Amino acid sequence: MYQMNGTLDVVVLTIGTEERVTRELLDVVNMRNWSSSAFHFERYLTSLRHPSIGQYISSSNGCLAFVDYDRNPDEAAETAQYLSKAFPGKVLIVAVGKRPTSTAILAAMRAGCSEYFTKHSSQQELDVLLDRFQDYCFTEVGNNATNGTVLSILGAKGGVGSTSIAVHLAAYLAQYHQKRTLLIDQQQMLGNACVYLGIDGEHHTLGEFVRNLKRMDSELLHGFVAHHFSGLDILSSPDVPDNQEPVPAQEFTRALEFLRGEYDYIILDCDRRQTDLWPSLVATSSEILMVTTPEVAAVRDLSRIADGLVVTEGASSKLKVILNRYNAPHAVAADQIEKVLKLPIALKLQDSPGEMVFASNAGKTLKFPGPSQLAAGLHAWSSKLADVSTKPAPKRKEEKLASRWRQLIPAW
Repeated sequence: MYQMNGTLDVVVLTIGTEERVTRELLDVVNMRNWSSSAFHFERYLTSLRHPSIGQYISSSNGCLAFVDYDRNPDEAAETAQYLSKAFPGKVLIVAVGKRPTSTAILAAMRAGCSEYFTKHSSQQELDVLLDRFQDYCFTEVGNNATNGTVLSILGAKGGVGSTSIAVHLAAYLAQYHQKRTLLIDQQQMLGNACVYLGIDGEHHTLGEFVRNLKRMDSELLHGFVAHHFSGLDILSSPDVPDNQEPVPAQEFTRALEFLRGEYDYIILDCDRRQTDLWPSLVATSSEILMVTTPEVAAVRDLSRIADGLVVTEGASSKLKVILNRYNAPHAVAADQIEKVLKLPIALKLQDSPGEMVFASNAGKTLKFPGPSQLAAGLHAWSSKLADVSTKPAPKRKEEKLASRWRQLIPAW
């Protein structure tokens, strides 16, 4: 461990790098007016083999990790994956190599690296990289306090109703309780949140927002989100197959921290396949609401998801179960589901597939007040979260839908 004194508190890791490269990197870093703790590791790090550096990274402004990709690319990738998952939003990972190819750079980026640095780079090039790291650590995105509530809704499998539940909860919080609410469709592509709301979210995607996060402020944010007549804002999923890389975990965490300063509630319609983002969900969410239906396949899948989430520190206290369509014919009993999952059911929603399908096809949420018991249950839940009475708010004038294909749907 090397100690370097200064005014900014950072951690520098060199992992698997040669002695000459390590020395040159630290010499340039030491020229900065930073207070740094520097650690060198000959062996690569993994989730099962790592030193006790978490306390240093957690208490610092940021961590800069140089990982040698020449010695063992596979173990280097495992190290990058471990660091990005263990410390989301805190570590900028730099792949170090001799002659990078486009294939090598792409593999490093997929593993969690944000930069690729050649071993024969000049001091000026390293200074540029350190400037970017300083911006990454110390340039605040926006000026608001991060006090909004993040609720992550995660479906056991396709078809359990997690998107419909996320859409209704978000819309009800905005429309009936006047809460500043953002719905994020986290599906990597072809998510349905905007379809269910009857709006066009093509140019308002999560990926586009994250790519512009460095220059984001409250005014610019308004142009990056889609707006629903209920008062709800939405960051959508790409509505065409998209070849862009998934949002990195650390950038996803930073995006949520910024958005928490802009909204009272952020509702995440999660993609259960993006397991690399699970630590970020645990770190930023107040609750992780796992949706299942009373069928064996869905309960089995949710049990596996819960097992995967619970290994992340702090997850156990945040996991909640929503049992959708609990009174469907031939349903597995609720007490049996609780026994299998080893988690209590926090919310039961009744079986009403016809009205939910009709509402989704029409691009509208279920009306409240009205005859729908499902809408009443969803509204009561949103009221409990908002800590207000269940009295409905005045109706807002609905905007006309722009999409021509929506005209094919009968009027609600």
